[in-house]
Amino acid sequence: MTASTDTAGRSPALDPRRWLALTVISVATLTVVLDASVINIALPKAQAELGISDANRQWAVTAYALAFGGLLLLGGRVVDFVGRKRSFMIGLVGFAVASMVAGVAPDGATLFAGRALQGVFAALLAPAALSLIAVTFTDGRERAKAFGVYGALQGAGGAVGLIAGGVLTEYTNWRWCLFVNAPIALAAALAAIPTVRESRAEGERRYDIPGAVLVTTGLVALVWGFTHAAEEGWSSALTWILLAAGLILLVAFVAVERRTSHPLLPLRVVLDRDRGGAFLASLLIGAGMFGLMLFLTYYLQVNLGYRPLHAGLAFLPFSAGIIAAATFGAPLVPKIGPKRLMASGTAVALIGTLWLVMVKATGGYLPVVLPGMILTGLGLGVFFVALPNIALAGINPSDTGVASATISTTQQIGGAIGPALLNTLYVSALAGFFADHVKPVPWAVQLHGYVHGYRVAFIASAVAFALALAAITLLIKKHGSSDVPTDAPVHAPSERESLMIVGSDSAAFWENHYVRLSNQWGTQPNAVLEELVTTLAPAPGTALDLGCGHGGDAIWLATRGFDVTAVDVSPTALQRVTTGARARGVAERVHPARHDLAHDFPEGHFDLVNASYFHTPLDIDRGKVLRRAAAAVAPGGLLIIVEHASIAPWSWQAGKDVHFPGPEEVRASLELDDSWTAERCHAPERTATGPGGQQATVTENVIALRRAS
Repeated sequence: MTASTDTAGRSPALDPRRWLALTVISVATLTVVLDASVINIALPKAQAELGISDANRQWAVTAYALAFGGLLLLGGRVVDFVGRKRSFMIGLVGFAVASMVAGVAPDGATLFAGRALQGVFAALLAPAALSLIAVTFTDGRERAKAFGVYGALQGAGGAVGLIAGGVLTEYTNWRWCLFVNAPIALAAALAAIPTVRESRAEGERRYDIPGAVLVTTGLVALVWGFTHAAEEGWSSALTWILLAAGLILLVAFVAVERRTSHPLLPLRVVLDRDRGGAFLASLLIGAGMFGLMLFLTYYLQVNLGYRPLHAGLAFLPFSAGIIAAATFGAPLVPKIGPKRLMASGTAVALIGTLWLVMVKATGGYLPVVLPGMILTGLGLGVFFVALPNIALAGINPSDTGVASATISTTQQIGGAIGPALLNTLYVSALAGFFADHVKPVPWAVQLHGYVHGYRVAFIASAVAFALALAAITLLIKKHGSSDVPTDAPVHAPSERESLMIVGSDSAAFWENHYVRLSNQWGTQPNAVLEELVTTLAPAPGTALDLGCGHGGDAIWLATRGFDVTAVDVSPTALQRVTTGARARGVAERVHPARHDLAHDFPEGHFDLVNASYFHTPLDIDRGKVLRRAAAAVAPGGLLIIVEHASIAPWSWQAGKDVHFPGPEEVRASLELDDSWTAERCHAPERTATGPGGQQATVTENVIALRRAS
């Protein structure tokens, strides 16, 4: 169908309620992260009241962390397809109920079960919150600020939890450390109803249950193994059986993810070099940070004799350092680049942790603990604000939730494994220190023994930070933020140089191309088109898809309500479009049409013209084709142009230095008047998949032009 419509209006690119939504989302994020540590200070009183043994008391912490970290990947996938707002609401209400269950626990088993249930709903809430930020803030600089708020709360939540735990334990009851979550979560859920917009990914809703079981049980086995080593020692056969079982289960998880059609964690998300380096650094930072906080809590309460509230307040410099660094560091992301910020922040945290090794048995908060906390907090705050800008850069919109979940997963897994491993090292160091002393050991000697163990734990935390710094330096290649457009001037070649590709006969080339690759390419829409249409939100109307290929874009636009004319020169390509549209139930809205475009062009006007990846090897004036495409845009409509600026190795253009122009060059080349405005112009990098599954990193020039109504 080629008729135009007058109903297409200009929708705002920016959500007017986005900052209110960020406030609601941030409160929910703080609740989840805070609860991971709020129980620490309350645990001694809970242990005494419920009769929990020393061997089992750590499950009050690890049950939450394991359920949270183990199920985050599944939660991220559910979030993408069930709906981000719906998942956010379910997570908040469920978290409130689970908090009440844990708060009224009559025994240790019920407390552990309630904590695990909290972790289950947190695994749904956390990825929903972060992915809502990613899709709500479409402007790169605003998104960096929003991530700054998220980073500040994500990093400071653990320390704030220690303060809240001290206040509630000292002035009310340890159970209020759990009860307090319910009113906050319910208030956030009510506030989200009018402020947060729903969004979801298109596609089949299948979930990788075997993958979720394997990764969760594997992590439980690893943590259980470290815990058993602390109780029975490294010579215990059960310790090594548990650790080996955990590794085998995690290897099996990777094998399942490679073969399943709907993986819990698509390996493309973590195999990207930059993203994988960011995730590895996040895991190591989580291990070092949570382990550090655990033993600082013991040092303050046991060696320095601080009461719960005093111990919580003593963590204020740590919390303030994270918040300040994340807040003031956010504007630096587009200027300095996330890699440099991550590396410098980790280095500062490493120095602060090494400073803590100088702690004394009975004193030293001001000269040792205070400066160590400040340095470590500042460094971690900078790291947290920069992390999402690497981990979520160039991600496919359908993978936003799972990538967001992986950020939190790595931190929670580190938060579960790190303290377990550090506690094992602490117990071993303590046993070695007391081995040469005759029992009963005097209290003064015990304090020196505890400090010896703390120092070993602090050194282990520093090693984790050092490994994180190595991962950032060696694995992450990006120095700038791909989400933030640059205003740097570019070389302006001639129109023929920038808007032409030279080759052989077009029709024969493309027919052979699609016949040869018909079983290797999928029919998924390109990620950039999904992002642009989702964020710019044009009203459904008529659409023209130039060079429709295998039909992914045309079919996806039809599922969004557009009436699509899908144009290609290859009969095989058009047949695949017809078959795919019929399979998706949108055949009545997809109209394949064979046009050469160089000599004949579809007639009429369209509300959206998609010229994404429009290539032709025919020696023609490509600019002329794009000018005709612009002329086909109806008033109020969009013209989308997406091009590879660095060519994938499987392309016939491989090895060529191809330049694609910016918005003003395009306006001049297409002879557009002042009624056209540029909605988007940036050049992100992403991982592209070619025939046969091979991958490569390509840079793309993304331009969206809107014609005035």
